Amino acid sequence: MRKIYIATHGDFSKGLKHSLEMIAGDSAKEIETFSLYPGASAADFAKQLMKELSSNNEDEYIILGDLFGASVVNALLETTSFEQVTLLAGVNLNLALEILLAGPNKLTDEDLEQIILNAQQGIRRVTIEKLENEEF
Repeated sequence: MRKIYIATHGDFSKGLKHSLEMIAGDSAKEIETFSLYPGASAADFAKQLMKELSSNNEDEYIILGDLFGASVVNALLETTSFEQVTLLAGVNLNLALEILLAGPNKLTDEDLEQIILNAQQGIRRVTIEKLENEEF
């Protein structure tokens, strides 16, 4: 089974989960979130997750963090010492949706690279090109 965690600063993780539930329905309800607030410690969440990982080596864990090099992702870096953990930074709705809909099989390195590439493709500058002689 795949367990998905979204860990971010503030309520971003909760907002992503809510959006995923709107798009993907009940399949997103199992996603766990962590929101770092001022005065709290991401290290506490990492310790809690490390305990869970120590007692569960059967499930695949995908942890989606917000900012590479920031406190949340840095605190969770230790979880990658477990073979069943993949930690990805730079979470956005595209990436979270790709992970959620990736199917039940364990994700390979190739799968993860394709998922990241697909998520990056959703980042675009969007404009309307005006056609010559077009009137509004």
